[in-house]
Amino acid sequence: MVKRLLSPRVLSLALFSAGLVIGLLLFGFTTWADVESVLYGFDKQTSQTTNAMKCPLLMTTSETATITATFTNTSDRPIRPTIRIDISNPGMLRTLRQPLELDPGESQQVEWTVTANDVVLDRFIFSKVLIYAAYPLPSREGTCGIVVVDWPSLTGTQLSLIAFLSSLAGMGTGMILWVANNKPQLGMALSVSRAMGVMIVSLTAGIFFSLNGWWLASMLLFVLSLLLIVVILGDFILSR
Repeated sequence: MVKRLLSPRVLSLALFSAGLVIGLLLFGFTTWADVESVLYGFDKQTSQTTNAMKCPLLMTTSETATITATFTNTSDRPIRPTIRIDISNPGMLRTLRQPLELDPGESQQVEWTVTANDVVLDRFIFSKVLIYAAYPLPSREGTCGIVVVDWPSLTGTQLSLIAFLSSLAGMGTGMILWVANNKPQLGMALSVSRAMGVMIVSLTAGIFFSLNGWWLASMLLFVLSLLLIVVILGDFILSR
C-alpha cells in the first residue's frame, strides 16, 4: 500500500496537483479582481476601451503599490488630453486628474499610488482610468483590480513571483515524471500528458492576460483550466 502511494505515477500527479492549486489560486483571485473592477460601479463614460492601465497582481496591507498607465498619441497632430483616475475607497471614490501634452507618436507613463486605505470588499482595490477625448482621438476607459493580502514580510510582487514560479515548478516536474513513467504515451496516458501541457500554457497565458488587463480572455482561460482538471481527474479515477 505504501509503495503504491509513493509510486512515481502517483508522485507525478501529486506534484502537478500542488502546482496546479497554487497557480489556480493566483490565477483565480487576480481574474476575480479584474472582473470585479468592471462590475464595481464606476460611472460608464464611453464605449471605447483601453488596456493602457497596469495594476500589480497582488499587494500586501503594509506596502504602497503603484498603478501605471501609458498613453500614446497615435494621431498626426499634437494633443492635450486630460487623464482621470478613480480609485476605490471605503468612503467616497478618490478621483485624480492630470493633463498631458503629447506630440505625434509620443508616449507618456503616468503613475498613481494606492495603499491599504483604498481596500474595499475586504481584499480588493479597484481603479478606473478615463482618457478624455482630444481630437482626433476619442474618449477611452479601462479598469483593473488588485488583490490585497495580509503578508507583511513580503511585497505583493515577491508573493506573485513566488506563487507563479512554484506553480510552474510543481506542474512542470509533475508532467516530466508523468511522461517518464507512462511510456509509451498511448491512450489515456497521452490524453493526460496533453491536458497537463495545455494547463501549463493556459495558466501562464491567463496570468499574462491579467497583468495586461485582458480580463475577458483571462476569465475564459480560467474556465478552460477548470474543464481540464475534470479531464485529468477523470483519467486518474478510471485508471485505478
